[in-house]
Amino acid sequence: MGNFRRRLARVYVIEDPVVEQATKSSIAASNPWVLYEAGIICAREENGELIKNSSGEKVIVLREWNLLLTPQKIALRRQSITRADWEKLPWTGNLCLLFTRAWEIGSMLAHFHREGNIEAMDGYLDSCRRHWTGWMRGQVAPAGWEDRFSISRQDWREKFLLYERDLAIQRDMEYLSEAVFVFYTKHLDQFIRENNKLWGDFCRRKRDRDGNILDALELNTNLYDMTIPGITIPMNKRTVIPEPERHLLFHKDDDHGNRSV
Repeated sequence: MGNFRRRLARVYVIEDPVVEQATKSSIAASNPWVLYEAGIICAREENGELIKNSSGEKVIVLREWNLLLTPQKIALRRQSITRADWEKLPWTGNLCLLFTRAWEIGSMLAHFHREGNIEAMDGYLDSCRRHWTGWMRGQVAPAGWEDRFSISRQDWREKFLLYERDLAIQRDMEYLSEAVFVFYTKHLDQFIRENNKLWGDFCRRKRDRDGNILDALELNTNLYDMTIPGITIPMNKRTVIPEPERHLLFHKDDDHGNRSV
C-alpha cells in the first residue's frame, strides 16, 4: 500500500503540469482559487485522475488534514502549509464541519427530548465518540500524552499541541450542541406554535398503519381525558407537536469524510 501511495504521489504531483507549476511557485494560502486550479482541493480517482461533474468542472472536496491524500499533503508542504496552517484557513471547511456537526447533534438531542427518550439523550454524545462522529473522529491520544505535564509546554511536540486543541474544540462542539438543543426545544418550538401558517410544514403529521405520512396533523392528547366518548381535540398552539428537527438539517459527510461544495 505504501508503494502504491508513493507511486500515486509521483503521478499526481510530478506528472500533472498544473499541480507541478502551482506547487513550485508561491501559492497564496488565502486564495483557494489557486489550489482549485492546481487540483489540490479537488476530488480524484484512485489513479489520481480528476473527478469532474456533468458540466466538465472539477469537483471540490473539503477534507480534514488526516483525510487528505498523500500527494495533496506533499503539494501543500511544498508551500510550508502544515496541518496547523491548513486548519486555520477559513475556506478549508473546518469551521463548517464544527457548526454542522454541532447542529446535527443538537437537533438529534431535541428529537430524543420530544420523544421522551431521556436514556438516548444521556448517552448520545458518548455514542458519537464511539462511532467516530464526534469532533475527535476516533482520534486517540498521542504516545506520551499522560506524561505531558512533566515537560515544559514550550517543548511539547506538535502532536501534543494539536491534540490539546482538538480536545478544546470537542468541548466547544458540545457547548454549541447544547445551544442548538435549546434553540430547537425552546425558541423555535414556541415560534412554530405561535404561527399557525408553519404548522403544516413543521409539525408532526399522522401516519397510517404502513407508516405513510397523511395530510393531517397529529395532536397532543396529554391534556385531555381520552376515555370520554366522542371527545374532540382542538387544533391549537397547545396541541400541535412541532418537529423542526426533522427539517432543518445539513447533509452528512460521505463514508470518506468528504464535504462536497
